[in-house]
This record gives sequence, structure tokens and C-alpha cells, in this order.
Amino acid sequence: MLPIPRRSLVDEAIEQFREQIDNGSWPVGQRLPAEAKLAEELGMSRASVREATRALVHAGLLSSRQWDGTFVIATDESDVALRRRLGAADEGDEATFVQADIDFHVGLADAAHNRTLREMYRSFSAVISSTVDLNDCYIPGSIELAHDHERLLDVIRKQDHAAAVLADLNILDAQESAVRNRETH
Repeated sequence: MLPIPRRSLVDEAIEQFREQIDNGSWPVGQRLPAEAKLAEELGMSRASVREATRALVHAGLLSSRQWDGTFVIATDESDVALRRRLGAADEGDEATFVQADIDFHVGLADAAHNRTLREMYRSFSAVISSTVDLNDCYIPGSIELAHDHERLLDVIRKQDHAAAVLADLNILDAQESAVRNRETH
């Protein structure tokens, strides 16, 4: 029999932080309790809490501002990818936009706990990225579609299945139209 691997205290803290974010105890904009208070509540060192915070800052869920504290800036990876996607769209950065688009859809599949869809997006991501890089296949109009994805995420959060299907179909129709327009010009 193989030994059961132990989880680090940092992993435990990350899990606790994510739980607070997921269950709404720490909504977007919420300032986290001080590091010392979190360490005391979790029964671990401040160093473990600090590393967990850094990991979630790196993941894009938290933002740490010196002398001001640590704040929740996203509730999941879909939020992070959507913010990156919108930022890339506003800046006209096609490569970052394409990667953020892939990350957004993978994040949705992860949030839905749909392994098949997640793996499908991940397998397509390399092909899509190389196609854009090698063939300069950027689709005009994609930047404008960025805000449609924001609406899609919003109706998913509201658990409005019919509106989510409609929003997704609208995105697909707009992308298909953009590809056809590109082929005729």
C-alpha cells in the first residue's frame, strides 16, 4: 500500500481562502483580515499564510497593495481570464487576447467540472495559438466580441441556462460571420 501524500500548510491555506471566496464570505472588493489574524484562525504560521496569499495573487484572485492590505479581485479563474481578455481587447493585443480567450473557456469548463470539455479546450489551445502565430489568422471583429463573453459569464453566474445557451450561440454566430467576412475580403 502506498502512503497517502500529506498536503502542505500552504495548500491548506489556499483551500481555505478559496472556500471563503467561493462561498461569498470574501466577495470581490473585500479586504482580507490581517496576516497575523488569518494565521491565528488557521492555526499556522504567518509564513504559510503569506505564501498562500502570494499564490492567489499570482493566480489573479487576490491583489496585495503595500500598506493597504490584500483584496479579492476575482472569484475564479474565469474572472481572471475574462479580465485579461477584455484588457487585451482594449489594447488590441491579439496574441494575449487569443490566449485569454482560451483560458476563459477552459475556466468555464473547470467551473462546470466538465473534464471532457476542459480537455477539449486544452487540446485545441496549442493548435489555435500556432495557427494565429503562423498564419496571422486573427479574425477581425474578435476584439468586439470580448464583451459578449462578459455577458455569457454573467448569465452563467445567474444560473440562467436558457440565456447562457443563447449568449453562447450569439458568440458562435458572430465568430462564424467574422470568419466568412474575412474569407470574402
